[in-house]
Amino acid sequence: YNQRSSSATVGDGHGIAFTGTNGRNVNITNCRLYGNDGQGLQVSSISAHSLILTNSSIFSNKYGGINIGTIASSLISACSIMGNGIKQVSDGGGSSNISIGFSDTLNDTQRGNIVQGCTISARLLARGDASFSALEGIETCDCNINIQEGGAGTKILNNTIVYGGYGHYSWDSIRLDANQCTIKGNTFINPFRCIKFGSATEGNIFKENRITSAVSN
Repeated sequence: YNQRSSSATVGDGHGIAFTGTNGRNVNITNCRLYGNDGQGLQVSSISAHSLILTNSSIFSNKYGGINIGTIASSLISACSIMGNGIKQVSDGGGSSNISIGFSDTLNDTQRGNIVQGCTISARLLARGDASFSALEGIETCDCNINIQEGGAGTKILNNTIVYGGYGHYSWDSIRLDANQCTIKGNTFINPFRCIKFGSATEGNIFKENRITSAVSN
């Protein structure tokens, strides 16, 4: 944790970053990725065949929490992912707690990305905050989960997703620009805007979710 950038490139200083073309399998468990200048975890499209991230805490990373490219499959399970993307609007905005798939990739490939059983919040929640009324404190990411075109087939299952962020671009709990995704069994608490579907998305399923105390629509 507390990796610092040594260059002028925005987002350097990631907690963990995988690049290259080795096609490796990545398994990360029982880790804390905290307070980094860049992202907590970055996995580029061609650097990993699969990713498993479990029982870890990812919080207060300046340019986002988890950013994975269009890899073969990923499982993010039983993690706490909070308050990533702390920045000024002048820095460009657009950070997410979780970002899946890149926007310049094809939208017609079924993949096996799963986010399940996590607590995801655009705010760092205060100890004992049973109401999850997360409208006070530090402004962080623009959206909790950003599924871009390359994230086709992603499944968001049985997570607790708190607030949607209050940033320059989206204010969404989930921004969905991919096809054939499933959003099921989640609890959305205090969202500013629960989910925003992209204009050209097809075959997505949104069901059996609970939305409480929405701030906007």
